[in-house]
Amino acid sequence: MRKRRLRYFPRLGGRPRFRLAGRPWIRAGGRLARFLFKSQILTVFFGLCVLGIFVGVQTRPAPGTFPYAELFDQLQVVSYRDAPDDSSSRFVVQLCAGGRVFSQYDIGARAFQPPPSGRSYARAITGSHYGPLRVRGHVDNGFWLDMPSRRTLRPEQYEELYRRTLDFVKPLSNLTAALATVSGYSVGYRIGTWNGSLSSKAVQQRVLAMPDLGRLIAREAWRRALLEPVIMTEEEDAARFTAVIHTHELYANFFRLALDDSDGFIPREAARLEGLSRMQEARAMLAFAGAARHAAQDTVHVTNADFQAIERWATLLDQRGHWLVGAIPPPGAERIQLMGTLAWYGLAPPGENADRVWVGPRMLVRLGDAEGFVADEIPATAAGCPISWRPRLKDENRGASAMMSAWLADRPELTALGVCVQRIAHGFVAAQQRLASASTRARTASRESSSSTTPSVEAAFAARTPAIVTEAVKSGRTDLYEFPLSVGGSGASLRLMATDSVRAGILALAAQAIVTKAEPSGSGRNAAGAVDEIADTLRAYGMHDAMIALPGVARALGASRGSEAWSLPLHDPLDRIALIGHPRLAGGEALATSTLAEAPLGLIGVAVVAEDARAAALWSATLIALDPGEARIKAKQHPEIAAILIEASADGRSALWVESGLRDRFILDGQAQSSFRVESF
Repeated sequence: MRKRRLRYFPRLGGRPRFRLAGRPWIRAGGRLARFLFKSQILTVFFGLCVLGIFVGVQTRPAPGTFPYAELFDQLQVVSYRDAPDDSSSRFVVQLCAGGRVFSQYDIGARAFQPPPSGRSYARAITGSHYGPLRVRGHVDNGFWLDMPSRRTLRPEQYEELYRRTLDFVKPLSNLTAALATVSGYSVGYRIGTWNGSLSSKAVQQRVLAMPDLGRLIAREAWRRALLEPVIMTEEEDAARFTAVIHTHELYANFFRLALDDSDGFIPREAARLEGLSRMQEARAMLAFAGAARHAAQDTVHVTNADFQAIERWATLLDQRGHWLVGAIPPPGAERIQLMGTLAWYGLAPPGENADRVWVGPRMLVRLGDAEGFVADEIPATAAGCPISWRPRLKDENRGASAMMSAWLADRPELTALGVCVQRIAHGFVAAQQRLASASTRARTASRESSSSTTPSVEAAFAARTPAIVTEAVKSGRTDLYEFPLSVGGSGASLRLMATDSVRAGILALAAQAIVTKAEPSGSGRNAAGAVDEIADTLRAYGMHDAMIALPGVARALGASRGSEAWSLPLHDPLDRIALIGHPRLAGGEALATSTLAEAPLGLIGVAVVAEDARAAALWSATLIALDPGEARIKAKQHPEIAAILIEASADGRSALWVESGLRDRFILDGQAQSSFRVESF
């Protein structure tokens, strides 16, 4: 073995020094370091890193926000049997961050467990694995794809489906992924968003502490398993592609029928199959239909049987094709009636020589390293659509816009940079408007001061602090003042009942300082914490009657003029009318709202009244993620809160569910009576 050579370098007045010599990699490393410093590459890298940290900090989610999209994009489901001869499977949901499992939920035990350690033989031999399914965009248009006569698709035949919706973006995506690995901006962005991402241990602990998380995770995992049989990835064989498309259509249409089988077709068809000794098909059909109806209910816990029903029915359709193979009645009235019914439900078996295939609106997805899509049939239903997918169903993308949406899904730091630049531009515009308004008020106050020997206290205070205070005296009175709070250009305000305008203005300045500290970019971050801090500050300085309103959250102290309760406007998430109504708040109560206007059905808005703003914001974010019935039950189980739920319906007349404790304190606007159906719970 070659020994390292040590060179001796004497040093006067000290110990002798030795250093390694003759190592080419050491000399090459030294030359590389000198080159980097001389060429200022490291300077550019660290500058981009600082920019990424700044953008990440400004655009990361608010503390307390539940990371639905990040959690469900990385969710995995494992199906396995304890022994190869077991008749039923067990299902475990793995919660992941950065490709690593930080917790898992056992469907059968209904309990969270620590991450698995080591390799499981049972899972490796008998198990199935549903990997992360990440949505990348939505294409809202459909088309007919002509099938060639030969078995292999020509490139131009597949161009409309893959080259224009998936492959076109691959070179650009690969290039940006390579640049991201060496880009200081991407590194800085990940550092800046760390505290708000699922990779943070604190965020993981907060997620696991969410009330009733197990039921929510189980339902989302069931939806993940439900979507697995309809994922279309790159399939270049024409015959195979046609068969897969028809199987997907059969599976999706049967699921939709199972949700609303008002004529009882499925039990009759299962009984007919049993009469033909097709017991396996009949049982799988009934089990899948029962699982669909069971999982569609708001209050149930999804079980292992609900997962296993998906696997058995999907496997039967994939391996054997349509269940009518070998079970078609002989020519006659029964056959005509059966085939007509199947055609009505979209369940008829495909023809032998299909030359055209319909590809409808679809969600662009990524399954591991494979690109693909999922047709809209199942995601369009409330029972089958993951929560994080619901906003994407409203995207109207096609062509180049669909490609850009899919590309940006892989590069969130670029989207965040655009959002940050837009906010800064809006901030400059708002600052210029405030300066112009302040200058106008200062000139007005100066003229009033010069024309009067005893200027008013209000005019003197406004002249001294024109950049913040624009007091609005209501109805010519001098006891109710409203001060706008600068929060990203939104309509935030502080209303105070006071007889001393100077004292009220000073407290308004203190409130603005709290908002500025919590919202350095005006992004709405930590609004609930800022509201509670402002309330504590006002009470500490003896201000007992006030209303603090920031975007999405407000809190009342004491009462308004004439000892009346403070009221807040409740707006329509779909903007069909200007106002739904006014909930009234007792002294000390807070109200927080959450909206999901992109959802086609189900909850689109939630307003929660609680003892403080933080609790109200947490519960509003929790309830908006549930189904309407489940949200009502959850709200009734917690007497410390009261909720108003806005549920979108297919007929366009939304239901307004008002908890009984708020019914007497909610004033419905006249225009809302024709658009909303008010119900109590």
